[in-house]
Amino acid sequence: MKRSILLILALILMLAAASAMSSNEAARFVGVQHYYLYTGETVEEPIVKIANGEDGYWVVPVVSGNTPATFFALDSSSGELEETRATNSKLFRSADLLREYLLLKKGVGANPQVDWPIISDRVSSFETISRKFSDEQFQINIISSSVSDSGINSDILELNSMLSAMIQKCNAISAGINESLSFESNFITSPDTKEFNSLKNKFGDSLDLMIELKTDKEEYVSKVEQLRQKIPGLDLEANEKSYLDNLAKPPEEIVSITGYSQDAMNLKGSIDTIYSNVNARNSSQLDEFELRLKRDMAYNAINLDNERLKDQTDSKLSSLRQAAATILSEDNKSYWKNGEKLQKFEDEWRSTERNFENGKYDLAISAAEKSITYAISVYNDGFFDSGDDPLISTDLLIQVAGGLGILLILIFAYSNRDKLSGMLKQGNEEEVEISKWDRP
Repeated sequence: MKRSILLILALILMLAAASAMSSNEAARFVGVQHYYLYTGETVEEPIVKIANGEDGYWVVPVVSGNTPATFFALDSSSGELEETRATNSKLFRSADLLREYLLLKKGVGANPQVDWPIISDRVSSFETISRKFSDEQFQINIISSSVSDSGINSDILELNSMLSAMIQKCNAISAGINESLSFESNFITSPDTKEFNSLKNKFGDSLDLMIELKTDKEEYVSKVEQLRQKIPGLDLEANEKSYLDNLAKPPEEIVSITGYSQDAMNLKGSIDTIYSNVNARNSSQLDEFELRLKRDMAYNAINLDNERLKDQTDSKLSSLRQAAATILSEDNKSYWKNGEKLQKFEDEWRSTERNFENGKYDLAISAAEKSITYAISVYNDGFFDSGDDPLISTDLLIQVAGGLGILLILIFAYSNRDKLSGMLKQGNEEEVEISKWDRP
């Protein structure tokens, strides 16, 4: 019994896996199976599913140049296209953010002059700086215990406080980078719409501390210089003064804080720009998605088989485009019995084409429906004669008639050639004038 249950569960899982949509199938659904794209646009195959609640979606970007014009979200389990605007808003924003973040990171990685600040190496770097600041506290306390100058001791108390604050920030930065790296891994491999703002928040805390640390370091160095200027005035031997001066010097490792801070400012600015762009274009991407659905509907109304058209013309006409090609062909157009409906059909068909080309897909769909109605009437009313397809066109009839006219003229001229010859001869004799000097 238990074995049977396990087999049934395995079968269910296999069927579920078989019915699930792959990322490639999602991309083909958008780029190949439908008419969503404009000329020059491409689709990108999504690299991961995006979670929204309990559902997972393949969110396919439609890219114009380097910018996503819109997205199409397909349920990864059922393959159904998501059309709810509120749900799409969250999915589009998350997909856009992920795409832009990966492009940013790829661009930074390709630029040797720019360093990415959220990496594990920086964790150890700030841990090292923290230890150096702790060592510095020990050294300046030696200065305090070596002299009885109240001004110097006051300076050292302030420096101790500054060092403690910087040690705390360094430790927070190291912990923050580790947390950011963990979040980044989940964000890239298992994005979730509920975590849309987390990238900015998680990275932001560590980046802000790096930026602040540069200012703290500069204030500390300035305060140390003030202390060092007081040491030469102490009543001590020269070698003792030199020793205290060396103790007061800031650790060399803190020089790197300036570069780390600049890297942090660059990344923070880039992430802020990404969020700003993603939020700014979300509404237009949603509008564009809805427009692309109508574009596909309009294309289908024009080019795909129409059941009403097929049913009411005994499948002689199947699509609107084929109906236009048949009804308005040179061989047929002049012979349809219902001239009024023919003109209306042509007008609506031209309107359908024009509106589709101009992106007015609602109007194109409406005109297509009217065109089909008129096409059915024109076709079913038939031709002027038996309703069979004309064997010859109007142009051919005109050519034949012209040829017959010329033939009749030639036959008439041949039958009356003697009379015509006499008339021409008499006419010539009357018209010739003889000059005076030619007379005998």
